[in-house]
Order: sequence, then structure tokens, then C-alpha cells
Amino acid sequence: MGECIHYFLDLQDNGELPYDLLFVIDSLGTLDCNRSVNAKEQGTSDNNMWNANAFERAFKSLINNRIPSSRKSNKNYTNTLIAVQKIWLDSMSGGQPVVKHKGGEAFAYGARLIFHHGGTLTHGTKKIVATSKKKEISFGIETKISVVKNQVDGELGGIAFEGKIISTPHGFIGVESEDKDNYKSEHIKYFRDALGTDISVEELATKHVAGGDNLNVEEFNSFVNEM
Repeated sequence: MGECIHYFLDLQDNGELPYDLLFVIDSLGTLDCNRSVNAKEQGTSDNNMWNANAFERAFKSLINNRIPSSRKSNKNYTNTLIAVQKIWLDSMSGGQPVVKHKGGEAFAYGARLIFHHGGTLTHGTKKIVATSKKKEISFGIETKISVVKNQVDGELGGIAFEGKIISTPHGFIGVESEDKDNYKSEHIKYFRDALGTDISVEELATKHVAGGDNLNVEEFNSFVNEM
């Protein structure tokens, strides 16, 4: 992935790709490095640090230099890198568990803006369900969101907040009743098709599924895949 990004940035520098570039990775830490792959193929033990070191070597110059330097005033094009990275809890350090990033900390150290979705000790999610005429459909996941790092330049730099959002098949919306009502109104055809009935927005109620915070991993993944 790192070599691919360098390739397109080189084209941009050479005038062969005269555009702003956006790179999106979903997700970091899901692929093994060559050393880990070879070890698994040979049936020998591997080491998570191999992947972390490989990621740092591949992306260090990108996140610390090439991507942020494109925002200088003398640059013709602006480049942005967005990545999703899973977390895990290190409970071996003593005291409270510490949040760590799967695949290493290189991105966390180099990123200018980091959002954390979900809970820390649990996934912190709830299912949002629309009901009408004894039929129902799960159409969203309510989750916590927080800014854990903000080094963005400008008026929004340094601002940190915590809140909640709902992830739907059509994007993110707020958690207030007005937000959900507007979503149902804009996507009423989606609900009619899913429920198999010609309903109005007024006939479509919304509720949180009781016990949604206690979904186990299998139930949560199954729900996401059904959306």
C-alpha cells in the first residue's frame, strides 16, 4: 500500500497527475507483512512486531512528510490520507487497560486528526429499529464518537469533543428525534421496499433495541452484514 501511494505521488510531482489526491485505507493492521506470511506458510511462529515494523517503514515518510508537506502554500496540490485502524486493549501494563492500535502506533503518532468510534471496554453500540404495522427493520447503529487527537491547523485545531452518531446504509446522521425523522423522510422508499408496504413517514416509528449494548461479537457482526 505504501509503495502504491508513493507511486501516485511521484506521478503528481512529475506533472503526470495534476490533481489533488485522496487516499483511503480500510483497514490498517489487517494484512501481514512478507515475513509473517512466509512464517505462516512454513508453519513457524510469527511476531506481531514484524507487521508493526513493516507498517512504520512503509508509511513513515508518507505521514510525516509527503502528505502533510503538500499543504504548504507553495504546493500546487493538496493530498490527504484517511485510514481506519482497529484497536485493542493492552492490559499487561498495569493499572487501567491502555488503548493500542492494531498494526502498530506509527499512524497514531503521525496522524493530525483521530476519531474513536465505539466504546473502549465494550463496543458501545445500539441497534436502531424502525417499526410499522407489526413489521420492523434494523436500519442503523448508534455509537459513541470522540476526538482523541486534533492537530489540525486553523480555527478547529485543538478542539476535542465526545458525542454519539448513527451509522445508516446511507451515511451518518445525528441521534436526535429530528435527525431520525429527516432520515426517514428522505429515504422513505428504502423503508417501503424493506418492509414491503406502502407506509408514510408518520406510520414509521423508531426505537432502540433493548439490550443493544450487550450484543456479543457474533451478533454484532451479523447485524452489520445484514444492513
